Amino acid sequence: MRSPVPINTGRLYDVWPWTRCPSSLFDKTCTAPRAAVAQDVLIVVKTGGTEQISRLKDQLDTLLSTVPKENVLVLSDLTEKVDSVPVLDIFADLSPNERKHYPEFELYTQIQKLQKEGQDTRMLNAKGGWDLDKYKNLPMARKIWRDMQEGNMRKMKWFLFIDTDTYIEWDNLAELLSHFDASSQYFFGSPVWVSDVVFGHGGTGYVLSYGTMEALNKVSSSIPLDDPMYSQYGLNVTSLCCGDLALAKVLQDKADITIKGFWPMFNGEIPSSTTYGGEIWCEPVVSLHHIGEKNLAALWRWVEDWKKRTKSVAPLLFKDLFDYIAADISATRNDWDNTEEGHRIYPPSPSQSASSSTPHKIFTSFEQCRAACEADVLCFQFVFQGTSCALAHTIRIGRPKDPEKLEGGQEERSYSGWMVERIRHWTTETSCKDARWVRSNP
Repeated sequence: MRSPVPINTGRLYDVWPWTRCPSSLFDKTCTAPRAAVAQDVLIVVKTGGTEQISRLKDQLDTLLSTVPKENVLVLSDLTEKVDSVPVLDIFADLSPNERKHYPEFELYTQIQKLQKEGQDTRMLNAKGGWDLDKYKNLPMARKIWRDMQEGNMRKMKWFLFIDTDTYIEWDNLAELLSHFDASSQYFFGSPVWVSDVVFGHGGTGYVLSYGTMEALNKVSSSIPLDDPMYSQYGLNVTSLCCGDLALAKVLQDKADITIKGFWPMFNGEIPSSTTYGGEIWCEPVVSLHHIGEKNLAALWRWVEDWKKRTKSVAPLLFKDLFDYIAADISATRNDWDNTEEGHRIYPPSPSQSASSSTPHKIFTSFEQCRAACEADVLCFQFVFQGTSCALAHTIRIGRPKDPEKLEGGQEERSYSGWMVERIRHWTTETSCKDARWVRSNP
């Protein structure tokens, strides 16, 4: 008899009542309390002139199709219209003095020149677009605050920042926000640790409250307009990797605000690379990342259909998201890695004692690795490469993996396997009495 995998044994969580919404969250017929919260969320989409425009188009056609236009702000490094939606240039108000201090803005000059000439800016180097991108996050916060104070934008209470390959489950996000006071200082997202700063991963989506936007923009009052770091709130961003780190650093160092991390609800994976198991099974899905174009459309349609089938009587959980990818699980896949390093378990080889320093390195076949998984009653899947065998007590489809080139021209391939019946039994027998809204960490 297989032992049960424990459900969320490490994190504290809340259980909140759920009110079903028979229509879109943003529809006036939705009377759930979270619907009122959704009306005051500004969704800020960050894109760029070197990024393929199809990503934004697909997001507008699916994820953002039910969101009122006044709740969506698309910011870029050029001004244009995409499907009648205005895209604003976040750098338009930067002084020439500021731009000339950073070599990355040479690309910005090229983007503006090509657009004026009627040429396609997407022909430019996408890598340069990434380097320029890190200068956008802080000016976005500054622009939004200024426009609200000057009456150019309706005053909002919450500010969600996403990329064009981010997926958001609107009902779950609004439900989470409904339990916090927007006038207080909050910064929510999926935490990433870099040195002494914890930042909210931008592609996964992060949220700032009105109170945080207010505190952030008080910081800038002493910085002169002609300062070369004016748009960055006085921070030299040049040496930093990315704009989401820059934002967190200013919030931490100058406003004493740090992130409240809500991973895995804010999640940086796609459904097939998510690691499913007891740790996240009953937790709501707020966001996913790297959901590009056709995949975004397919997931969006599936979730919309799921809500119709279930009548939205409960929030979308990772348990439910698993159903989206369940049909893709098979007994074996070649040139594939289904494991994640943090969840790998290395069994001893049948031909060597467990006391060996590298017992997993002397497996001789895929079948031998499968036997090790079968012998471990908690094992759901495994991967065999060369002479290495790794098991997992969690479920994940994973990604393709090209053969590794070895000396002498030989190749070392990866072979993944799943205990299909075990997975079927555990996933069908493991239910969730309630949605578990995890508390923040940190």
